[in-house]
Amino acid sequence: RVVWWWWGGGVEKSERDEGVFEKSERDEGVFEKSERDEGVFEKSERDEGVFEKSERDEGVFEKSERDEGVFEKSERDEGVFEKSERDEGVFEKSERDEGVFEKSERDEGVFEKSERDEGVFEK
Repeated sequence: RVVWWWWGGGVEKSERDEGVFEKSERDEGVFEKSERDEGVFEKSERDEGVFEKSERDEGVFEKSERDEGVFEKSERDEGVFEKSERDEGVFEKSERDEGVFEKSERDEGVFEKSERDEGVFEK
């Protein structure tokens, strides 16, 4: 019999509690059971057929490779970009509109006029 001393009083550890540890030793069978459960892992190894199936599904990727025609279509759509390049004429038009700026440069005569108006201040 094992006696534990706690705050001066004897607390006896029952011999039946030792049976708990003995019971846990018998529970090693649980570990033995889990070793038999390795069959689960063996089953998952057979499930590699799932991976083999996904390898056959590479046909999906092959399909997407054929879908490169979509990209080829977009390459033909470069005509849209070619159209926008022709639209550079819009920019060329705005360059001709620089005459507006040239006009405003001629409007500097307004400032020259205001400089002549300095005579107002002189007056």
